[in-house]
Amino acid sequence: MIKYLIFFTYLIFLTSCGLLQPELNRSPASPSDEQNYEIRNAGTINQLPNNSVVVGSLRFGGLQPDYIIDRDHPDMKILIKVVKSMTSETDDFWTKVGVVTEFVKETILPKSDYDDADYLALLERYRSSGADIPLSEYVSCKAGVCRESALITHILLDEIGIENFHLYVHIQQYARFVEPEDHALIIVKHGDELWTVDSYNSNFNGFLLEDLLEGGADDSNPRVAPIAEEFFPYRKILKIYNFPRVWIPKGRAKGCRDSLNDLLNRR
Repeated sequence: MIKYLIFFTYLIFLTSCGLLQPELNRSPASPSDEQNYEIRNAGTINQLPNNSVVVGSLRFGGLQPDYIIDRDHPDMKILIKVVKSMTSETDDFWTKVGVVTEFVKETILPKSDYDDADYLALLERYRSSGADIPLSEYVSCKAGVCRESALITHILLDEIGIENFHLYVHIQQYARFVEPEDHALIIVKHGDELWTVDSYNSNFNGFLLEDLLEGGADDSNPRVAPIAEEFFPYRKILKIYNFPRVWIPKGRAKGCRDSLNDLLNRR
């Protein structure tokens, strides 16, 4: 009952915050101040600390400004508190992952269309000011697409102790003749295997990375995790990119833990 009360309180809070017009000067630093950052590429880190900056698509002709990872923002702190209240140390691995993916998809970012009016208005407001956009802004307006979904999923999984990698990939889905597209998702390691986790696109949620890279999970009995929902018979990762670039405040980067490339090379 306590979990549901916290959850309901969170929904009320988001509704009220969605009415506010946030300031555009919340950036703690700029990626142009490179002396204050370690610069890494996606797939080589498994934790985005507070005040990290992740390159958006705007630099490459897209719509999304660079992202500020603001874990300490009140909205983000509430998300973390709610997710921790919805899971426990006794839950198995996939139960915890499933709680996070459903929470992100159904509650945090329910407006997931690229042409959603609130989403486009938020992007335009920051683009016109030339400011980077705090991740919490997407939480406030409850709108986001694959990039925002993957970043929030990464943070919440990390906060409940599940190591994961934020990744940008080139995919093909539905059928082999369909035009490929770029996509952001999460990779987790469970046992000796690497699995995809995707709060935005169910067609890539809960599949073995090895299967998606080698031939595509298009057979009648693909190896899937308990969180998988099969809507379409074909999905494949054509390429793993070494971007987006990430600026991590110096002294905050986690060492010692394996990069995704290290894990892949050991297979």
